[in-house]
Amino acid sequence: VCIEGVSPIWPGVAVAWSLTSDLIFKYPKSYYKATKQFMAAIIEDWKIHRLQATTYADDPVACNWLKHLGFEREGLMRGYGPDKSDHIMYAKVN
Repeated sequence: VCIEGVSPIWPGVAVAWSLTSDLIFKYPKSYYKATKQFMAAIIEDWKIHRLQATTYADDPVACNWLKHLGFEREGLMRGYGPDKSDHIMYAKVN
C-alpha cells in the first residue's frame, strides 16, 4: 500500500517522504491514522522541531494531504524536481 519514512537533515530537522499505491484511496482513514501516529512518534522520539516535506506543485491531492496532516505551505520551489518540475515546500514546526 505504501512506504513512509523520515530522514534527518541535522538535529531537530527532518524530511518526511512517502511512496504510495492507489490502494491508499481504498483505505484512506486507516492510512491517515497510521501516518499521524508514525509522525507523532518520530517527532517525539527524535525530538524534531521541524518536519518538512515537498510535493509536486500540480498535485492537489498531495497538497491537501499534507495540509490535513498539519503541514503548512511555505513556498514554491521552481525547477526543483529532476525534471525541472515545480514543487511546494510544506513544514510542521513545533
